[in-house]
Amino acid sequence: FDYRYDHLMKQWEEAPPMVNRRSLFASASGPGNFAYVAGGLGRPHRRHTSLREESSVNALQTAEVYDARMNRWSLIPPMPAPRFKCSGIIMNGKFYVIGGKDANNKPLSSAEEYDILTSKWRTIEDMYLIKSRADIFDCMPPLVAVLRNRLYAVEVNTSTLKVYENHLNTWKDVSKLPILADIGNGCGVMFKALGDHGLLIMGDLGDLLFGCCWSPGESSEWRVLCHINVQPTFHGCRFLCNCPVMSC
Repeated sequence: FDYRYDHLMKQWEEAPPMVNRRSLFASASGPGNFAYVAGGLGRPHRRHTSLREESSVNALQTAEVYDARMNRWSLIPPMPAPRFKCSGIIMNGKFYVIGGKDANNKPLSSAEEYDILTSKWRTIEDMYLIKSRADIFDCMPPLVAVLRNRLYAVEVNTSTLKVYENHLNTWKDVSKLPILADIGNGCGVMFKALGDHGLLIMGDLGDLLFGCCWSPGESSEWRVLCHINVQPTFHGCRFLCNCPVMSC
């Protein structure tokens, strides 16, 4: 089932499903009453053999937009190529699908840019050059957020916050994270935008889960907002499956 939350009525209600069912896809909301999704995994392709039934990865290149006022999904032009485990952002009035993996399960450093006004896609090669520990764990979706219309990312391998320089198509170091983030190759680390602040939620090697924030133009130091005691859930790590952010 698909649901949407009505913040005025403070209740959940059933919503129409996407045109294409998918998981591990990129998504972003805005501008206006629209949300965009692209890529992800669809239902596995299956083929019968004399020995067994095998399943293969079904990476999608389709994309959709949700109109909150009309309460419906509509297809938009597909991306140039399929990808999954990617992340989505809205920046400068465009929808970006960043990183992830291709149909052959290979990591991608490129991004797809969708111009909402012209309904056209453009591939940006080598846009996402953030290191990960692929030798230990499978790569996670990129930890990215837009603050003051600039793209920031957490590089878990070096526990560094980076900013994207659009005109140079390169990344620049901004600050060190307050805690090492390379445990589990980014599993259990969440980086979200909350207004003009970047919100980082992650655990340490002990029993603590930290919430920290940082804002462009302020000190390079992160400010600890809170910490709570939790029990390890995954190989001794504080494993976070998801982290929605809501401002009032």
